[in-house]
Amino acid sequence: MQSIKNEPGSAKLLQYLENLTSLQGNYYNLTGLSVSGASAVTYGTINGLAGDHQSDPVLLEAQLRDSGSIIQKIIALHQKYLDKGMKAAPDGELVSLDLNYALAATGNLSHFYAYGKTFPDHLKNFDADKIREATTWSNLAALTKSLGHTNAIRMYVSLHLVALTLAEMSGRKARQDDADAHALLQSAIFINAFADHFLEDAFSAGHLIVNRTIAESFTNNKALHDFYCENGTSVVNRKGEIWYTYGDGKFDENTTAGERAIAAVTLSIQDLFTAFSEAAGNTRYVGFLDRIPQNKSDQAMYLIRNIPALSYVPIPYNSKLDGLMAKGVTITVPIRKANQLLYYRNFIRSRVGNSIVIGTQNEVTNTESFRGFEIRVNAFNFSKRYKYNSRGGKKGMLDYWHGYTASYDYMKYNNDPEKEKSYQVAAGIRSNFDYWLSEKRFLGMYTYLETGVRFQHRKPDLVFIPSVGIHLGSLFNINYYSMPGWLRIPAMYLLPLKVRAGSILSLKDKPVNFAEIELDLFL
Repeated sequence: MQSIKNEPGSAKLLQYLENLTSLQGNYYNLTGLSVSGASAVTYGTINGLAGDHQSDPVLLEAQLRDSGSIIQKIIALHQKYLDKGMKAAPDGELVSLDLNYALAATGNLSHFYAYGKTFPDHLKNFDADKIREATTWSNLAALTKSLGHTNAIRMYVSLHLVALTLAEMSGRKARQDDADAHALLQSAIFINAFADHFLEDAFSAGHLIVNRTIAESFTNNKALHDFYCENGTSVVNRKGEIWYTYGDGKFDENTTAGERAIAAVTLSIQDLFTAFSEAAGNTRYVGFLDRIPQNKSDQAMYLIRNIPALSYVPIPYNSKLDGLMAKGVTITVPIRKANQLLYYRNFIRSRVGNSIVIGTQNEVTNTESFRGFEIRVNAFNFSKRYKYNSRGGKKGMLDYWHGYTASYDYMKYNNDPEKEKSYQVAAGIRSNFDYWLSEKRFLGMYTYLETGVRFQHRKPDLVFIPSVGIHLGSLFNINYYSMPGWLRIPAMYLLPLKVRAGSILSLKDKPVNFAEIELDLFL
């Protein structure tokens, strides 16, 4: 508030805020949204619920006014754990209370960046007319729903500008002490609190690096999100500040990332209050939406340069930095490096995400001769180790990843007419061990320990299948992981650098040894 005390109309703003809020301990309650018999509603309350528990701001406001609503129960549950000194209620308890909490995580794309897309690309197809329309409550829900398949930056900017426009409308009406001015400012604060949830998402490492689609929500996004939230990633903002950001459960307001997130939210609120004050105190004030260039190609950069909070958020990876940085910032080598696509990202995705692998088998002993085809699903991780050396690199480090695997094999025997064909279903534990010989080259070993049933002439046979494989691609600086699927599959087939050998052990027959070439079909 100190920064706007000298703005024309600031006295009117302070007067209105005193009427709309009440101080309770260290928090300001929004009295117009707090109802008797229910938890008090603060800016942070709205911010925390937005998107995660209710994607429609219109419905959220109605539920906040209902003391018996699910939203009120969620607030009470969070408060229970906050009183214990914890940051939030456990996900398990939240899901049991609100199933939509889990479902929304798979369907809503707007909490995330679009990995690999530039900063201006995140604001592509911005429509100022839809922002104006959304200042009426009946159109706000439609706007928010349409933004659900975009990204965190687009969602924040759009809803922040709805709030900004409402604050300007409130300021103009405040000149004549119009009764509607209070209600408009309250709506502006409510919508901005909703918008700031998506602004804060921009500071979470796990929200910066996934290719967010509904399909990938069921394959690798959750695992990739969790990995980067825990282990962090290097980012840079328009001010040229470079830092290591983590995410979600590891947020700490006293860290560099926490301080920058708080600074961004503070600017977002101040932007709102400044718009009110200037509109209230200056009859010649021109609204923000009316200052946006008409030329569509110029709009994204105008928004990036003129919405204060965007100077603090991490710049999306792979952005064109020339012309993007704040005035006076020199683009250095570390700044460019911090904005490059993450070298290890697709490798990590192959380790922590779910994947489908296909393979071709051949018997390698003289006892029997068969050829086979295998399809395998690797899913989940129950244990892992991924560490950096003292210089922040990977050379000399040994990582491991343990998870689950399930496979189906079809085998055709050439020299045994009694067997001819067999089918095998198995499941067990998979492990990957990666030793880093340099910063970008590693020797990858992996094992499968599986138990299953083999069917020959419809007769079941219990089998145990241990196997060990080696992945040589990285040793030769062939990075399959960064290739698109249409190129990766033929490349792995023509240059098979992922091979595995194992045995099929049975109580009925002699051990059968085999070798297999594997292709990562879907990552």
